[in-house]
Amino acid sequence: MPEALSTVITRHPACPSTHASDVALPMHPAVGVAEPPVARRFFLAAIVLGLTGGALWGWLLLRQIAGAGSMTAPRLHDVNAHGHIQVSGWIGLFIMGFALQAFPRMWGTRLSMPHVAWAVLPLTLLGLACVAGGQWAAERSDLAVAAVVSGGVLQVIGGVLFLGVLAATYRAARRRPVPADGFIAMALVWFLIQAVAGPVHALRAMTAASPEALVDLVATWQGSLRTMQVHGMALFMILGVSLRIMPGMFGLRPIPAARGWTALGLLMLGVLASAVLPAAGRLSGSHALFAGLLPAWALIVTGAALIVLPWKPWQGFPRRDRSGKFIRAAWLWFAISMAMLLLFPVYQRVHGAPFSHAWAGAARHAITVGFVSLMILGVAARVVPSIRGWDPARLSSLRGAFVLVNAGCALRVVLQVLTDWNARAFDLIPLSAVLEFAGLAWWGASMARVLCARSVPAPVAAGAVGLHPSSPTVVRPGPDATVHDLVAFRPSVRPRLARFGLDTCCSADRRIRDIAAEQGIDPAVLVHALLHDDGPGRGTATDCCQGEARR
Repeated sequence: MPEALSTVITRHPACPSTHASDVALPMHPAVGVAEPPVARRFFLAAIVLGLTGGALWGWLLLRQIAGAGSMTAPRLHDVNAHGHIQVSGWIGLFIMGFALQAFPRMWGTRLSMPHVAWAVLPLTLLGLACVAGGQWAAERSDLAVAAVVSGGVLQVIGGVLFLGVLAATYRAARRRPVPADGFIAMALVWFLIQAVAGPVHALRAMTAASPEALVDLVATWQGSLRTMQVHGMALFMILGVSLRIMPGMFGLRPIPAARGWTALGLLMLGVLASAVLPAAGRLSGSHALFAGLLPAWALIVTGAALIVLPWKPWQGFPRRDRSGKFIRAAWLWFAISMAMLLLFPVYQRVHGAPFSHAWAGAARHAITVGFVSLMILGVAARVVPSIRGWDPARLSSLRGAFVLVNAGCALRVVLQVLTDWNARAFDLIPLSAVLEFAGLAWWGASMARVLCARSVPAPVAAGAVGLHPSSPTVVRPGPDATVHDLVAFRPSVRPRLARFGLDTCCSADRRIRDIAAEQGIDPAVLVHALLHDDGPGRGTATDCCQGEARR
């Protein structure tokens, strides 16, 4: 073993890394991992809004529904304010924080214009508060309309700045586009469209000339808006990120580029059609346009299936991780929600009513909470500890949070459908929100502990390194060390990780012994190659969280 490996250094070195993506970014005091602190604030804000304006307010609205025995009991403006916080706060802020943190590393560059990125969060939060507060104050205050207008402007400005930072970052990377980039680009397009459409729809609803005009407005446009937000912004982003990180995170088969581009094309057609056809059908009075919704939804299902089915989420992932159960359950809920959409005409015929708020609302809850929220919980459970220098494998399994959120979502979906057939189902609906709130609070407390910690636990695993017999200093990484341990031992390792398809995001908790076995390298040789700028390697650099096949 080379002499350099026997050098004794302290357990928590604070040496700066020379990786290009670390330039101008503060180093974590414990392990030398570059971390844009602005991303942390987005995550914390999203957790707070998800618990308060999301789960807690949702429970209050369900109590009104249960008390009145009607899905339309709460004021529309209150429901829309709650929905705005869910979309722009809980989902939107997590998208922004993850993008600012992970995308520069995915693209092999550093974050451009970080000073501009700092302005995005306050603009977005202030705008969100004004729009949601204005909707809540509708018919209660003369300032409600002004609040929605000013809040919408602030949110759009924040969104444009956010997209500008990402565009400049991507341009600096000078990379060849891959399917994941296409999905992310489409998600960002829908992000901006819905950022404009959401406040505009709220303003029009608040200024409707009559109750009949309000009903007509909602029937024409609200479904299209939710499609833009959920199937447009959220689904495209989830698929783009999944293409990039899932293979490396769970040992899944990379998706070929041709298959990825095909899926992107199908989903673009499906989402665009499902957003446009309902409004066009209402405005034109043509029932033929509504008939086009089934093919549009089928395109969405087919496009997502091209990416997800090769990973077989109904089976266990090759690499076990606490986040895996959230992600696998999320795809199950996606399948349930899309099946409910495709079966909507059948249900309408069986039920006999012109429109079922219960079925439509249950399908929407299945995709927003069951799919999108569980995906957020799963990805964050893996990524947040990694960017803060914690080893996710040594944290709690979050099994309680997983059970509570899934139980609450299942109860809500089933009971909401049953309200069409038995009024007693209304009485139990608030319980679903209690379960979801408890699960989200359990998960949120775990994330907040990591995000707010001033230091990290001892990052080097017992038995993974040789320890000096008389002092708490690290002497030598062993084959049972993780990538995280190696970076903690010597931060300058980070630039060499890409030679072996590794990174400090999705590969942080992987053992050197396992990586060496996969690549046909002796573990000691791999340790030496990572600690020193020589030895074997793939010869080509890969992006952070790289998992997508290239042409």
